[in-house]
Amino acid sequence: WRSPTAKYHHVLNLTGAFNRLEPLAYTALFSLLIEMIGLFAGATIFNRGLSCLYIFLHFLGTIMVGLFVEQVGQ
Repeated sequence: WRSPTAKYHHVLNLTGAFNRLEPLAYTALFSLLIEMIGLFAGATIFNRGLSCLYIFLHFLGTIMVGLFVEQVGQ
């Protein structure tokens, strides 16, 4: 005998993953918005410190995405 939801077990697991990742998706969209405002306002062109901060944050973001992809692939 199998539970009626047994064949949907993988879908239920994905729903939990989506619920955990949803705040990260909103944070990424907010970060993108801030970056676009800074880019089109010219703040990153004329402010060397802010430009270095953007480069550093892009580096950290790339490392984090790489680690995420590696962990999901295992």
